[in-house]
Amino acid sequence: MSFSAGEVSGSESFQVRLGETVDVWVLSDVDDEMHVHGYDQFHDLVAGVPFHLSFVADVPGVFEVEVHTGHTRLFDIEVSG
Repeated sequence: MSFSAGEVSGSESFQVRLGETVDVWVLSDVDDEMHVHGYDQFHDLVAGVPFHLSFVADVPGVFEVEVHTGHTRLFDIEVSG
């Protein structure tokens, strides 16, 4: 997943089963903060430094992941039981 010049490239969504680990790498060309909705996770993205998003999906539903500058949607995580 990459975020460059305000554009997102990569998968639009990731599907995991309840209890599985979400495992996504994110690369941004600007410093920003990433927010995983529903899990209330906030992570700093540093320009040019890959960030490894990893957590156990223990809440079912569809959750948006966005960067705060411009509230740009990066992708959704769909957790099903």
